[in-house]
Amino acid sequence: MGTRGYYVLRYRNIYFAQYHNYDSYPDGLGVKVLQSMQFPNAITTYLQMLGEILDGLRSLSEILIERGDDFSPPSWQRPENDIFIEWIYEIDVDRNIFHINGTPFFSLECLPDEGDFIQYISKDHYGNLACALRCPPEHRYKRPAPPTVSNSDLATYQSSVCTGSHVALSDLLATNDFLSPDERIRVLLLEVMIG
Repeated sequence: MGTRGYYVLRYRNIYFAQYHNYDSYPDGLGVKVLQSMQFPNAITTYLQMLGEILDGLRSLSEILIERGDDFSPPSWQRPENDIFIEWIYEIDVDRNIFHINGTPFFSLECLPDEGDFIQYISKDHYGNLACALRCPPEHRYKRPAPPTVSNSDLATYQSSVCTGSHVALSDLLATNDFLSPDERIRVLLLEVMIG
C-alpha cells in the first residue's frame, strides 16, 4: 500500500527519522516498530546504540527497519504529519514513551502485544488519534503527576534557598539541559533585550 510514514528515534532531544514509502499503517510499520522494542533490554540497548552513534562509534544502519530508506540526518526538529506523511511512530528513549503521530500512547516499559496494539489505536470524541478506552492502564502512557508540596517540603525548600544551595532550573521544570538551535536564538535575543 502507498501509505507513507516515519520511524523516529528520539535521544537527547535529537530526532533520527527513517522514511517509509509504503505500508506505514499500524498493522505494517507500527507493528515492526513495536517488535523492535519488545526484545529483552531494548531500552538499554537503544540508549547504548544511540549514544555510540552520536559519538561516531556506530552506524545508523544497524537500527534500520526493513523496506525503509536510510535515516535522515539527525535533527532538532520533530518530524510532523502532512498530506504525504500519514503515520509517524516515535520511540522516545529520553522519556520512555511510544508516540504515534505525536501523541504519547504507550510506556516503553510495558508495551502491548501486536494484536492488542492495533486494537488500542482509536479516536477520541473529537476525532483525534487516541488510545482506546479498553487499553489497560499498565500499557497507557501516564503523564507524570505534578510535584506536590507539603509544609515540611516547603520549609526544606525555603531553608535551602536561604542557605544558598542551588537547584538546576532544568530539574525544577523537568526539561532537558540541551537547547535546540531555535531556543538558543530566543535566549540570545532575550539576553540582548534585557542587557
